[in-house]
Amino acid sequence: MDLSPHNHKRCDSKLCQYGNVCNLVALCLTLVLIAGFAQAEMSLDRLILDFQPGDSHHKDIQVFNNDKKNLYVNVSVSEVLEPGTEHEKRILVKDLEKRPLVATPQKLIVSGNSQKNVRLVSLEDAGKTDRIFRVNFSPALGELKAKASGIKILIAYQALIIVRANTPVAKVVAERKGNKIVFKNTGNTNVILQNGSQCNPEAIKECEKLNTRRLYAGNVWELTMPFNAPVTYDLDDGVKVITQTFGVIKKSAWRP
Repeated sequence: MDLSPHNHKRCDSKLCQYGNVCNLVALCLTLVLIAGFAQAEMSLDRLILDFQPGDSHHKDIQVFNNDKKNLYVNVSVSEVLEPGTEHEKRILVKDLEKRPLVATPQKLIVSGNSQKNVRLVSLEDAGKTDRIFRVNFSPALGELKAKASGIKILIAYQALIIVRANTPVAKVVAERKGNKIVFKNTGNTNVILQNGSQCNPEAIKECEKLNTRRLYAGNVWELTMPFNAPVTYDLDDGVKVITQTFGVIKKSAWRP
């Protein structure tokens, strides 16, 4: 593979859409009437798990409860088909005999001011391309006894689970089209394009940051460029990061 040290704060385009907040997503906000106002205190230690070839087949996510009261959590796994495209589908994994990824436990109680682990176990190799999963961590409510009107906000989280191709190859190519550049991941494993920048060729210190994007295998992404110049990105494939320049303009194309 040509491409980052494991960094659980790497940005996921699908979740961040596509800025520097890394793979943290408030999956849903549930409002219920109970006494007073409070915010759920659940948090996770990481929101990306990356199973590389040769890794252990199990990894843990810690669920923290920063409240004094018990926290009840439901955990569910969905496989993502055609990730990063307009045809993306998420299929809830139900078949106990054919589950490629298992989360255990699926229901847990986290005592006040404590934490518990949820183990993710990859039961199948990915094959020729990555397999992508989303794991939902949803707070659950017990019986409510409301004495006064109020609001409680329950924040659910969603983790991205990547099972890398058996022989991952990361390759991103790009083609200029006027003031746009079109990126395509022609490899078989997903890559994050991050820390993108482009500088004005007529004022080299005038540079602009570019959007961040995760490109799954086969994904195509069109980006409008602020200047008539090459663009530079850091490419992160989960093992290492390389810096690459795209859209280099031939000298004959430059205007004096």
